[in-house]
Amino acid sequence: MKIEVIRADDMRFLDEQAHSFAQPRQDNVLASGVGYFFQRELEYIYQRTLEAKVAPPNAFKFFSIDSSVPEGATSYTQRLMEPTGEATLIANYADDLPRVNVTRKEESRAIRMMGDSYSYSVMDIMAASMSSQPLDQDLGFAAREAIERKHNRLCWFGDQQAGLWGVLAHPYIPRFAFTNAISSASTPDQIIDELNDMINGVNSLSKTTASPNTLVLPPDEYAYIHSTARSATSDTTIAAYLIANNPFLEMIEQAWECAADQNGGQALCLAYRKDPMNARYVAPIVFRQLPVERRNLEFVVNNIASSGGFYTPRPLEMVVGELA
Repeated sequence: MKIEVIRADDMRFLDEQAHSFAQPRQDNVLASGVGYFFQRELEYIYQRTLEAKVAPPNAFKFFSIDSSVPEGATSYTQRLMEPTGEATLIANYADDLPRVNVTRKEESRAIRMMGDSYSYSVMDIMAASMSSQPLDQDLGFAAREAIERKHNRLCWFGDQQAGLWGVLAHPYIPRFAFTNAISSASTPDQIIDELNDMINGVNSLSKTTASPNTLVLPPDEYAYIHSTARSATSDTTIAAYLIANNPFLEMIEQAWECAADQNGGQALCLAYRKDPMNARYVAPIVFRQLPVERRNLEFVVNNIASSGGFYTPRPLEMVVGELA
């Protein structure tokens, strides 16, 4: 029989190894670079990235987009025509009949370009490919969203320095000053009377040729008239009463662009006829991505758009209300 001799120091080594495998040290398992990978294997990653919510651009909801202006135009002209003169009673063989005429007025507005861009490097492309993340899609979405926000701001507020008019700052659209607030500080009757005066005033001013069918309010005032009863003995809200009893009004909408913090501290509302021929936003180019440009180890995508501001051939068919 063969006898194997094992050194005592070898035995101690084996004992220590056996002890270490039986009772692993916790700091080794959780140490950086060891436990991290086990934790990542057990982590579930959502395939859809959560997107931060931003205020919706309401210009595209309320007004039609006019892209009929050629893309290369630097301005567009609005022509207004108004007949003048009256007929009169005459006697036989009269030769002094009154003349009628047509007055024409032209007004030109500028077309302005806007743009933004995004870029990604060679490393970004490789990282996106490895993680299966739509890098190009996310950046393109962000670029378009920024352009739409600019369109929205120009449609509502315009840009005085650029010569673009917005619907809430249009020089030809009449203004109506409220004396009673659309809040608990006023009675429902006072609120109804003032809103009716503003809407019906357009019909009177235009000699019944215009009748606003849409009322746009700031969010707070919109919520108030939809949640406040018309009277203490009625379950009909102020909003429902207005739509049911005003001969012209068909819908009441809300827009955060009308809020006081968006208009220098003055809350506004708008009454107009929702008609593509009456109220529209001029945008020869709504959004366009140009070809990708390679710059060393970076790829750049430029995006362009153009705007002519808010346009209405019949400004007297609208009214902007200055809320109390």
